[in-house]
Amino acid sequence: MASDIKYFIGIDGGGTKCHAAIFDDNNIILGEGIGGEANVRLGLDLVVKSINSAIDIAFENAGLNKQIAKSCALGIGLAGLANQNDADAIINIFSDFGFVNVASDAHIACLGAYDGKDGAILISGTGSIGYAIVGGKSHKIGGWGFEISDDGSGAIIGREALHETLLCYDGIRPHTALSKEILAKFDGNPRNIVKFVTGAKPKDFGTFAPLVTQFAQYGDIIATEIMQKAAHTIGLYILRLNEIGAPKICMLGGMAAALRPWLPDDVRQFIAEPIKDAIGGALLLARGANNGFAL
Repeated sequence: MASDIKYFIGIDGGGTKCHAAIFDDNNIILGEGIGGEANVRLGLDLVVKSINSAIDIAFENAGLNKQIAKSCALGIGLAGLANQNDADAIINIFSDFGFVNVASDAHIACLGAYDGKDGAILISGTGSIGYAIVGGKSHKIGGWGFEISDDGSGAIIGREALHETLLCYDGIRPHTALSKEILAKFDGNPRNIVKFVTGAKPKDFGTFAPLVTQFAQYGDIIATEIMQKAAHTIGLYILRLNEIGAPKICMLGGMAAALRPWLPDDVRQFIAEPIKDAIGGALLLARGANNGFAL
């Protein structure tokens, strides 16, 4: 890393938003910015646009000019990062900056959760993934994408709610308060659900997850079943992370707090609280940390 680096920018690029934060050399935060979706699977053009938007806002809020890019180090964590070509492309695109380090969003979240030391996380947000850093080596569990994975995520929970609502409409199972509420959002017409899902992204399915967690608290049968299923699967991920060698696992993401009470008792013993957030991990990345990240 060049000796003239004066600022460090952490980027947490997720499936719903991109968060940028600028720090000085003493790790004091100077400004923050929020951009759009930053999942590599949605295309690098969109990711770059979201990153630039978040950085521009952060610079503005920090009272800094982007012309100082050469004196800035970037630590970028991105959802859906799965190959070296994409990582290299991102590094090349942001070559105006003095230093660029790229990893997955799970890696920076794990770095932050344990302040750069070994440990494991289970992220349940729009998508889901289990991730561990043990003995300087990274391990990824799940996170293969909405179509075939992302168990226990907001997107899957929302999709399950729509699926169960259609079963109720067809008379295969009795309606509950949750299914009635969801059907009402589509004017009582299941064809509107089909129209919705035809172009829906994971984050769109995820908008129904809060309804599921809300109705589960009231004892709604369908909502309870969905939460129990999600928590059971998340529990399997956590047990596997422990088996890999992580003594504790931090639950992160927008669905973590809602899922935690539903976890089996034999899983809860492994749950820990994070030391820092993903931006804290991105800052470590900007400062040159790698800690075993591998695509």
